[in-house]
Amino acid sequence: MRKPAREGTVSADDEGNTLETSKDSCKNPAEYYSRTEENFDATRLTQKNLRERERVSPGLDHTAVVRVVLHRDKYCQFRDKDPLETLKLIPIQILHNFLHWMLQKRSDSLRAASTLQTYWNTFCLVRKKETGCHTIDPLIKSQMHGVRQRLAEEFKLNTEKKLKPIMRAEDEFELLKTFWSSPEFTVEHERLRVQLALLLQLAGITGNRPGALVGLRYEHIKVTLLRNPSGSEWPSVLIELMFKNTTGYIGLKMRSYTHSASILCPTLKLHRRYTCGIPDVPSEPCLLLCPRITLLSLLFSDKAFAAPGLTHPKKQFELNQQELPIKGSMTGVPLFRRLESTVHGLRVSSIAAATDNWRRGSMATLGTVTGFELPVGPHCFRRGNGEALDNSSLISDSQRNLILQHASSAVFQHD
Repeated sequence: MRKPAREGTVSADDEGNTLETSKDSCKNPAEYYSRTEENFDATRLTQKNLRERERVSPGLDHTAVVRVVLHRDKYCQFRDKDPLETLKLIPIQILHNFLHWMLQKRSDSLRAASTLQTYWNTFCLVRKKETGCHTIDPLIKSQMHGVRQRLAEEFKLNTEKKLKPIMRAEDEFELLKTFWSSPEFTVEHERLRVQLALLLQLAGITGNRPGALVGLRYEHIKVTLLRNPSGSEWPSVLIELMFKNTTGYIGLKMRSYTHSASILCPTLKLHRRYTCGIPDVPSEPCLLLCPRITLLSLLFSDKAFAAPGLTHPKKQFELNQQELPIKGSMTGVPLFRRLESTVHGLRVSSIAAATDNWRRGSMATLGTVTGFELPVGPHCFRRGNGEALDNSSLISDSQRNLILQHASSAVFQHD
C-alpha cells in the first residue's frame, strides 16, 4: 500500500496531476511558441524596461537626441550615404568627418569640448536604439579620444571644467530671504511664488532630481495627523511624498526615508517604494526652510482634502489622529501647475503641469537678484544635499546612494 504523503509535501501523483492541469490551462497552443521562437525580435524584446522618456534618451535631454538624428540625416544626405548602414559600421574616418562637419555647422553655438563628449555619448545611444548594436569596437572608442581632442584644438573649444555650484543650507536661506522680501523678484501670479518656494525647499531637503519634483501629483501626497509624543493637545502633521519620475531602470525602489535636519530620524528605512517623509520637527528653528507650511498652503488653496469640513488650516488641529485623504477628483492633478490665458486674464491651469523653462528661468533670475556669482539651477540643491549626506557620520555611502538614486559612489564623486 502506498504511503500517504506527509503534510506540506507533494506526492509524485499529485505533482503529475499539477503538471497536467498547468498544461491544460495554458491559453496559447504549442504552435504559438514555435512561431514566437522563429520570429523572435531580440533587439526589441531584450531591451531593459525603461520609461518612455528614457527609451528615447536614457539620462540625456531629448533635444540632444533630436539634434544628433537631424545632423546625422543631413550629413548622410550631403554625402549620399544610407543613415542606418552608416550607424552600423561607424568607421573612424566617417565619425571624424561627421563631427568636423557638425562643428562647422554649429560653430556659433558649440563652444565647449565637454559638449562634444555629450554629442558622442548621444550618438552612441541613437546607434544602439536604431540598429540594435549594443557594443562599439574598443579600437573605435580609443581612437575617438584622439579625434575629440584634435577637433577641440582645431575649433578652439573651451576645455576648462565647468564649475558646478553647490546650494548649501545657508545659501538656500539667503535665496529664500531674497525670494520673499525683495521687490526686484516679481511673478505673474502669487500661486507661482508659493510653488517656486516649495520647489526650492523640497529640492534642498530631499535632494531629488528636478523632474521628480515637478512630476508630483496629488495622488502622490499623503497627510497624516499623529498623536503628539510630548503630550500636547495639538497633533503632529506627517507629510509623505511618493516620487514616481525618478531616473533609472524600472524596478524596486526605496519605500521610504525620513530626512529632516537629522533630528527626528537619524536612521533610514528601506522598503519597496520610494517615499520621502517630511516629519514635524518640534520647535522648528527656521520656518523659511520648512516645506510643510508651503505644501499645506497649496493643499488648502486647492481644497484638496476629502473631508468636507477641512477647508482651513485651523480645522486640522481639531481632529484626532487619522489620515487626511485627498479628494478622488484631484487624482492626476499636478501639484505644480502653469498659468493659462483667459478673456479675464491669467489664471492657474487645473490640469497643465508647470514647464521646465519656468522652473529654470525663475531659479536663474532669483540667483541673480540674490547676488550669487554662479548661476542657480535645480541640480545645485541636489549637490548640496549630497554633500550634507556625505559629511554626516550617521549616513553610510550606500545609504547616500540610495537616497540620491545613484547606482554607485562613482556618480556622486563625478558630480
